[in-house]
Parts: sequence; C-alpha cells; structure tokens
Amino acid sequence: MDPAQMRERYPGSDLAWFVAEARGWKLCFPRESKKRKGGVGSVAKEEGTSHWGVVFAVNESDLLRLDAYEGVSTKGYTRELIDVVDGQRRQSTVGPM
Repeated sequence: MDPAQMRERYPGSDLAWFVAEARGWKLCFPRESKKRKGGVGSVAKEEGTSHWGVVFAVNESDLLRLDAYEGVSTKGYTRELIDVVDGQRRQSTVGPM
C-alpha cells in the first residue's frame, strides 16, 4: 500500500485509490518473503470477518507486471474478483491468493 512503491512498479497506471472493506474476507500471510524478511499479505475467505484496505486502479499491462512480480504464474497463486464496500458496493481483484 506504499504509493511510492506502487508508482515505481506500475508507471502506466494512474493509481487512483480508495479505502474499502472486504466483508467475508480476513487478512492472512500465505508465504514468506526472504527479501523483506517477513510475511506477504493477502486475504482469505472467512464468513463473519472483514478486512479494510486500499484498492488501487491498475491498468491491464501493469496488472500483468504485478502478477509477474508476485509470482502468480510460477508459484500457483491466483487473483480473484471480490466485492468490496466503500459506501457503495464495488468489485476489486485481489491476489496473490
């Protein structure tokens, strides 16, 4: 959620953002980053929970860069379209999962 890091990694996107709640999802750390020496955050489906976060607008080519950076195709992670709420219901893609 670091805007400077997002701008560096995804220069083609305008990176508009909003804060939203993902109802029925919880924060998790499914893998470890040796580079950062800590967990890599994601969300996991769990009824009765919710998680607040920042949703960035990223164009398709930058989304593919994100997939490559996160190892989506090489480490078995996937993206999933979920509903988020920020005063209105929207859909957002989350990953890696």
